[in-house]
Amino acid sequence: MNRSRDARFPRRICYVAYQHVGSIPGGCEFSWTCDALTDEPKNAAAWQHSFRVARRVYSGRSNDPTDGAIWYHADYVEPEWASGLGLPQRIGRHLFYRDSIARIATQVGAAQHSQSSSEIALKAVGAGSSLPAVTISLLKQLRVTIILFGPDHRDRIVRINILMYHQGDPLTHDLTLASIDSDAVVVRYRDRLFRFPL
Repeated sequence: MNRSRDARFPRRICYVAYQHVGSIPGGCEFSWTCDALTDEPKNAAAWQHSFRVARRVYSGRSNDPTDGAIWYHADYVEPEWASGLGLPQRIGRHLFYRDSIARIATQVGAAQHSQSSSEIALKAVGAGSSLPAVTISLLKQLRVTIILFGPDHRDRIVRINILMYHQGDPLTHDLTLASIDSDAVVVRYRDRLFRFPL
């Protein structure tokens, strides 16, 4: 999640996980993506627990114990790339690394994202709008982050503020998530559509 908010990495979670797979020898960012082992869960209870944790992280209902770390590795290996990253933070058997560039890039990326959505909302519901004041206020407060995008619209999931939505889900009693695209979402208010870029 930290990488997806950092300007040096892809915005989409799956793209982050599979970045460099097959493109350069040993270039997998996460070893499980290219270890040739099965990804079938072996322990149903552990799988369900990890699924619940992932949902909390994706929906923004968790704290980041790494304080914005972008890199990590197990404590029983010593990768060359870690030597230039400064002192790590230990959590269990893993070491997590962050740098000031990562934090700045994350903050800049978040600010750009927030600003572009706000600007579009303000233009869409500008002065003289016939929308109810409460709807204008809600539209101005929307912050959109795409989480999962696929060719089938039923598989698309987006985070708006801190909650997760599928295409067609109601946002409020009068606002609906009309569509999710690769670079924007469209919110419907009755017969009006508002586009929020990612």
